[in-house]
Amino acid sequence: MEQFEGVSLLGRISYAIMCAENYLITIHPDRDWRPLFKLLWSICDEGTFWDEWASEVLEVLPEYLFEFPTFEQSDFDHLDETTYNTMKSLLKDHDAGTDALLEGIRDMEEAYAYTEIDGIGKESLRILEDIIEVLEKAEVQLPDPKEVAFSSFEECNGRGDSFDFHFLSTVL
Repeated sequence: MEQFEGVSLLGRISYAIMCAENYLITIHPDRDWRPLFKLLWSICDEGTFWDEWASEVLEVLPEYLFEFPTFEQSDFDHLDETTYNTMKSLLKDHDAGTDALLEGIRDMEEAYAYTEIDGIGKESLRILEDIIEVLEKAEVQLPDPKEVAFSSFEECNGRGDSFDFHFLSTVL
């Protein structure tokens, strides 16, 4: 995890999203993952409020997405019926790895919500280590950590500056 110590929280989250892309396109290569990753990558956009992003991501976590059998029975604040149906179709046969990756991505942001990042952000490193472990156990190729090294922990009190993420994504 030493290679991520100088990487901002946004860089670490980006690496986690890259891991999720590799995992999901490996286990379900026939699915169009763009709607899910458009949401996840939006954290990198300038002007994105991270707490709002986390609320939107919460609603697509399988634990919440499949809590109710129909959209009408659910009480989502961010998902419309079309997006709900799209996400349910994409994640219909989710596994423990998918759940851990998506929850981990959101948890990395939530670990420092409304607070300062202490030290080098050890909690986000621990979560990222768990995410990497999911890929290793599934024998899925890990992204190159050097791809996010540009996003310095010195930027924005450890959170990192917004950036155009498209060069990192294999899905979008």
